[in-house]
Amino acid sequence: MSDVSFPQTVLNKSEGVNRSEQFLNKLADKTFLSLWSYPSLYNDKGVTVCKQTGAKKGEGKELCDLLVIFDNTILIFSVKEYQFQQDKDIAQSWIRWYRGAIAGAAKQIYGAERWLEKFPQRIYLDKATKTPFPYPLPSQGNAIVHRIVVAFGASEAHKQYCCDATDGNLAINTAIKGDMHVTKDSLMPFVIGDIDESKGFIHIFNEDSLDAIMSTLNTTPDFIKYLSDKEKFLRGNNVVAKDEKDILSYYLLSYDERINEHCFPNVRHNKVVFDNDIWDEFCKRPERIRQLEANEISYFWDGLIEAFIKPVTTGTAYQMSHPTIAEQEFPFRIMVKENRTMRRTLSKNLIGLIEHHKKFCEGHTILRPSTRMMYSPNTGVCYLFQVLQCNDFYETYEIYRERKQMVLNGYLHVAKLKLPDAQQLIGIGIEINAIRGGGSEDFAYLDASQWNDADIEYATKLEKCLIDMGFIGERNARVESVFEYPLDTLH
Repeated sequence: MSDVSFPQTVLNKSEGVNRSEQFLNKLADKTFLSLWSYPSLYNDKGVTVCKQTGAKKGEGKELCDLLVIFDNTILIFSVKEYQFQQDKDIAQSWIRWYRGAIAGAAKQIYGAERWLEKFPQRIYLDKATKTPFPYPLPSQGNAIVHRIVVAFGASEAHKQYCCDATDGNLAINTAIKGDMHVTKDSLMPFVIGDIDESKGFIHIFNEDSLDAIMSTLNTTPDFIKYLSDKEKFLRGNNVVAKDEKDILSYYLLSYDERINEHCFPNVRHNKVVFDNDIWDEFCKRPERIRQLEANEISYFWDGLIEAFIKPVTTGTAYQMSHPTIAEQEFPFRIMVKENRTMRRTLSKNLIGLIEHHKKFCEGHTILRPSTRMMYSPNTGVCYLFQVLQCNDFYETYEIYRERKQMVLNGYLHVAKLKLPDAQQLIGIGIEINAIRGGGSEDFAYLDASQWNDADIEYATKLEKCLIDMGFIGERNARVESVFEYPLDTLH
């Protein structure tokens, strides 16, 4: 590991204690990426501070099993692994498991939510409460909270009790509310409704259903939108489904063309019953298979974000424009806002530019970078991709890196001239190292929301300079259509 140059940004997070927590953390890192998901956070409820010395005594209390903070959205996860103990009385067995797994997890979530509202400055990454949470939470009036319970331990019992529960996932019936889950006259074993109508809605998943959802909606914006839409749908209707995955399948197959987004049905009747086993049918559809194949390239974007984040969270960055993670986080968050389909397009174009530059450099010493501008209608961001070869023309590698970063920043200002309406611009520089092999990545961010005449004059001079150096030539613009479910080009 490289030497730590910026210890103030080093981020030490918990890996999870038991199997269920480790399972959740692994999914979270893939979907939310490491800078926005935090396992096993603590409050300082059990800690006292000596007035004379300032020394702390005692340990913090676990706040929740996983906390995700992204923009103004907070996701609170609680995981409970509670084994279902089968008695002759299935109702009594269900009541015991529900109280231990679901009600217990819901209590932790509501408690964590209250703490976040009252004491947002008293959250820590460690039980000793020495490492504060690295950046501010959204303000109470602006925060959107999603609550997720992950309940382990009942899948096998459910399969035995109900022969068509092939995955052991809990069924859904929103007519069951509150104490009806544990009242013998109204309860339905292995069926979940609305935990507490008087409080915020809680999503209930088990291992299989959470894996399916977070593996399918595996970007932060896609996952959060599903939770928001599902909450509104379930609280606005009496919904019956054998499996959470059937609800997910319907959502993925339904589209509102007016807003170009997935949606749930806008029903006039109060009761909606989903067909069984839609999920299996969905997974076998040709368009779904084509989508998965097309999405493979999109994970390049995820890896690129993590490549930018890692030097910050390990304190090993080559340069540091801001001294804290809180100040570093925002530009990377913009990249995370791109959904899976847009990440596919961005990755395809960046990889294509890299391959183009490699071919252009074959057998030659090329000093001019290859560049490509892309506008994302998804986020309104302008991306500037730059690929530059490192070779023995530069006296040292440090000089090369400084030159590459300088040119990338200059290109961003020129890009603003070409796209005057762009408010946010991100530059991504990729090195092709002909000397050492491998390469490095550079990141630049330009906030152009307050762009003025002086900025325009400066960018115009930069443009002329880059043209004189032969770094900018003619550019061709094109419009590219991207479909979430790629068309079958053979028909």
